[in-house]
Amino acid sequence: MKRLIFFIYLFFYFTQSLVAQTQLEKGDIVVLGINYNSQANNGDPEKSTACSINSISNFISDLIYLVPLKDISSGMSFIITDNGFEREYSNYWGTTEGVIKFELKNGYSFNKGEVIELKIPGNSNSLSFLSDANPKWNTTILQGGAPLNLTKQDQLIIFSGNTTWSAVSTPLHKGTLTGNYLYAFNTVHNWVKLPAPNNTETQNSVLPGYNNTSIDINNIAQNDLRRHHFTPNEVTNPKEFSFSYYNGIRTATSKNQWLIRLMNPNNWKRVNNCLEFQGGMDKNKIDIIEQLEKESCVGIPFSLEIELDNLVPGQSIQTKYKWFRTTSLTNTGVNIGNMRNLPNYTENSVGTYYYYCEITYQLKWNNCETNQSNCTSATSTNVVKSGYIKAIIKPLPKISPIEMN
Repeated sequence: MKRLIFFIYLFFYFTQSLVAQTQLEKGDIVVLGINYNSQANNGDPEKSTACSINSISNFISDLIYLVPLKDISSGMSFIITDNGFEREYSNYWGTTEGVIKFELKNGYSFNKGEVIELKIPGNSNSLSFLSDANPKWNTTILQGGAPLNLTKQDQLIIFSGNTTWSAVSTPLHKGTLTGNYLYAFNTVHNWVKLPAPNNTETQNSVLPGYNNTSIDINNIAQNDLRRHHFTPNEVTNPKEFSFSYYNGIRTATSKNQWLIRLMNPNNWKRVNNCLEFQGGMDKNKIDIIEQLEKESCVGIPFSLEIELDNLVPGQSIQTKYKWFRTTSLTNTGVNIGNMRNLPNYTENSVGTYYYYCEITYQLKWNNCETNQSNCTSATSTNVVKSGYIKAIIKPLPKISPIEMN
């Protein structure tokens, strides 16, 4: 009997572990590029910006490029929507746009840094069209009859796959998404809530978490995306980033440092049409490494450095740095400096040491009410941990005396 209970416990443990592995957290997956008009039909007023005109019903309207910052395997899932948060009612989502779940099929996986291409048909509320366009994914339409169709000045929100969606038919725009919010992407600087009565604007959305008063950066609420979003700079308005992609530094670095790079609007390029987008966007894998190694000797200076997320003066969103030293990856480090670079750091004892930096970054956007009016600037800061630098410190080499004849 005890053996049976033991195996039941093991089965439950590994089942729960497998389920946990398939759920994404904030910072695990982000947007790398958006092409809102890949193909169009003859009736599309924006057809001149598309790569081709396609009259068939399942033409690919939108291309969404995501990059996971950790390895993902079959069973992993996430949800995307272009519905606006607080489009009409406070704390509710719009309900007339798409809500789609993507679950990776058996036999497929993505290594961290590999680019995921999602193809969204013009009528993405057709499950057969959606499934045919994305053969690696099991797709589920959570809001029946509502297509996901990115347009100018639109936004895209990503949620964990275990998030639940519910909506009523009357009144419209009282949808709820309960679960872990992962990432937000906007094509304009303004996040807009509660438009004027009877306004038909479909692109309004406030940034989830905008009204959260918590300042505890170590305990971010499930639905708070103030620290995990891409929002273009205000100077780009009224230009929208509907055709846009990451165009910044691509040297190998840690997961969290890639996250900062990808959220920095100064690292993005906006283009005018599909052809420019397809010709300019780099869809190659990004390299993510969590540990570098170096060797030195006792008393010999060596450098500890954090690369800027943008090398142009004034265009980095990193604001503060705090270095730590530890003798084990499981131990809490001791603070050794508060600058981006420690160029002349020394160790006085032989051993193996690990160093990491806590990096503070800042994001900016506008909170607006009533269809672009009454805007106030907003900022958020977050602290993330860099990858490790492992240093092996050796004794100074002994110098033999020179014998004179």
